[in-house]
Amino acid sequence: MPLLSDEQILRARDIDLLSYLQIHEPGNVRKNHSGEYYMVEHDSLKMSNGKWFRHSTQQGGHSALDFLIKIRGVPFVDAVQSLTDGYVIFDYQAKSAQKASPPTPPKPFALPKPNRNCDRVVAYLRWRGIGRDVIYRCFELGLLYESNKHRCVFVGKDETGKARFACERGI
Repeated sequence: MPLLSDEQILRARDIDLLSYLQIHEPGNVRKNHSGEYYMVEHDSLKMSNGKWFRHSTQQGGHSALDFLIKIRGVPFVDAVQSLTDGYVIFDYQAKSAQKASPPTPPKPFALPKPNRNCDRVVAYLRWRGIGRDVIYRCFELGLLYESNKHRCVFVGKDETGKARFACERGI
């Protein structure tokens, strides 16, 4: 491991992220309507007054060195050398791709369990001003019922009549 001088480390810490990106990745920086800079690659990362913060991961820092280490996963020595020697690290994406876990498959759709009766839903919707005939028509079509947790369940169906969506609302 090459030794870094204190001067190199201080110079690396003095480089703010916005300046680094404007020089090395100018297409990756944009300015929003409120005058705040953000990254195209990480749109939740905002830069202001020499500091940066990535809202999606709740990470922040004061310099480009912090960014290279925390977000891009570049080792400290490589990050300092790239900042002080002026070369850009291009293999950071491979490192971050290795850390990313595969996406979990979505859960199969299932309607909430129904209650044995719908008395509470009827009383609630009547109190909200919905007519009794409308409520019972929704029951007949299978678009509305009361869950076992005593909530209104509104069901959305596709063209074939199969339930594809459900919205549960407390009463």
